[in-house]
Amino acid sequence: VRCADTSGNVSSDDYLITFNVAALIPSPSNGNITFDSSNSASVPGNSNLATLTWSHTVGSGSDKILLVGVSTGIVSPNRQVTSVTYNGLGLTRLGTSSYLSNSNVMTQTQLWYLLNPPTGTGNITFTWSGTLKFVVGSASYFGVNQTTPFGQLVSNNGRGGTASIGGISASTNDLVFDLFSRESDALTYGTPTASTTQTEIWNVRTNTTSWVGDGVIGGSSNKMNSSNMSWNWGPTRSWSILAVPMKAALISGGGDTTSPTLNSGFPSGTLVA
Repeated sequence: VRCADTSGNVSSDDYLITFNVAALIPSPSNGNITFDSSNSASVPGNSNLATLTWSHTVGSGSDKILLVGVSTGIVSPNRQVTSVTYNGLGLTRLGTSSYLSNSNVMTQTQLWYLLNPPTGTGNITFTWSGTLKFVVGSASYFGVNQTTPFGQLVSNNGRGGTASIGGISASTNDLVFDLFSRESDALTYGTPTASTTQTEIWNVRTNTTSWVGDGVIGGSSNKMNSSNMSWNWGPTRSWSILAVPMKAALISGGGDTTSPTLNSGFPSGTLVA
């Protein structure tokens, strides 16, 4: 290259500039989803309550999500959950799985969620119509994609000693969350446990009084990049389960931003191409 001074006079001398060629900026990659906190509650089936409120604390991480699971034993299927809120903010129902027995009792599992819940301790309020036997739980996570938080939700139901679900389509950084319900909280039917490869988040039975043995048990767990999830207890009972992969937030790539190097002796002035 040749240079010109501030008056526009171009030098006849040639000079060399060495550039550090910037590295290609990599495509954004998926980060990691991390667990924040959880809580759970239950109501006996003979309760006359119309709402239930419990607290949940959301940490100060980024790309947050709040999940709320509802496990119900519904004596009359026309009794339904009508809303779930967190500090007055309405949650969205993501999916439902139900099993209706011959005695017209529905064992139902519902998953609700809220993106970017406010940091701090707040109240989750669960509202329903009629009398339900149910347990509820909440869990919050960091690092979840706020545009596409979930993959494909899958569900299953039946009768037996194991609640299982397969066909989950999860990618490498996906964290699969499952939620299940089982009829009867009687100890004689066993306590459900998640597969040893899953991390239990909650596992709660109804605090029954006159409904002893006729309540419901509900639980949730998570596992990285899993295609199947299961819970086992032994004796035959009705159950329902659902599972969904959570998608990790994208992390922006970086590149080489080093400035060009001017060789020794390069004069001050304006560069002329």
